[in-house]
Amino acid sequence: MLRESGWMSFDTGIEAAPAAAAAEMSVGRSEVIRLAVREWLEKRQRESDRSATPDQSED
Repeated sequence: MLRESGWMSFDTGIEAAPAAAAAEMSVGRSEVIRLAVREWLEKRQRESDRSATPDQSED
């Protein structure tokens, strides 16, 4: 669904962050956003997997 979204606009204060990251990484703004979303989704998945596994340690 995000692939079809086209241009994403952010508030001025937030827009500075992906623009600066894109310039620093020498990639396009959309690539920075794609990477950020992918990392966020992966982190959420890891956290979800961790919370679904019962804690085996009993102190």
